[in-house]
Amino acid sequence: MNSTIKETFTGKGLRSRLARSSSGNLVLNVISTLLTFGTGVLLARFMGSEQYGVYTYFFEIFMVLAIPAQFGLPTLIVRETAKDLETQAWGNIKGLWRWSSNITALITLILAVLTSVYILFIDQSVRQNQILTLIWGFALVPIASFAGLRGAALRCLHKVIK
Repeated sequence: MNSTIKETFTGKGLRSRLARSSSGNLVLNVISTLLTFGTGVLLARFMGSEQYGVYTYFFEIFMVLAIPAQFGLPTLIVRETAKDLETQAWGNIKGLWRWSSNITALITLILAVLTSVYILFIDQSVRQNQILTLIWGFALVPIASFAGLRGAALRCLHKVIK
């Protein structure tokens, strides 16, 4: 039994690679969940309810904006990179990654401008002290969008843990 488990994780086949990747992914998800929970508790304690509410409100807005900013490109990157890895078309892979980064940057910029115009000029519920939170929050949209693109590329390269 012990040798079977060891063989499953140390072998060279697909089964071993899947076992290593999925166990590493499970560990990362558990750690991420614990860190997210701990950070939320600490922020709620130190910021107070009003400031934490502002933080959560804007954080969720920016995370929702990161979804259209990716424009479905992570799925395309996974599919096309896997295809080009088989044929070893390195130029196609590099071009796809560069193109997807440019498209994501453009969409992120457009979303940032449109959301800024809406929040600053149309939605009058944003107070002056919340504007700084809004400005810093816009940095999260490209970070989250590019993280999705890079994660898709790493999945294709069988570097799930990284």
